[in-house]
Amino acid sequence: MNIEQMLKEWDDPKMSRAEEIFEKFITNNPCGRHHSDAYKKGFMDMLELMDAEGLHNKLCCPYSLGTAEADAWYCGIEDGYARWNEEMNR
Repeated sequence: MNIEQMLKEWDDPKMSRAEEIFEKFITNNPCGRHHSDAYKKGFMDMLELMDAEGLHNKLCCPYSLGTAEADAWYCGIEDGYARWNEEMNR
């Protein structure tokens, strides 16, 4: 690899598996763009946890329990887990 290729890779790092799955979900799912930020955060938090292969041992909800944001975050967690399993079993 020459210096130009190394610099290009440095400036344009590859997406992680979690980022690729999230990007595919947002792009290919008509509703994906319209989910709340809390849902998207939960979805991505789960993908990052799975991508880390157990390096993180738990997820903590960043929202107060009983709020719409917490409910959306937990839905994102569930859907992120399901999407991860779908992608890994292809």
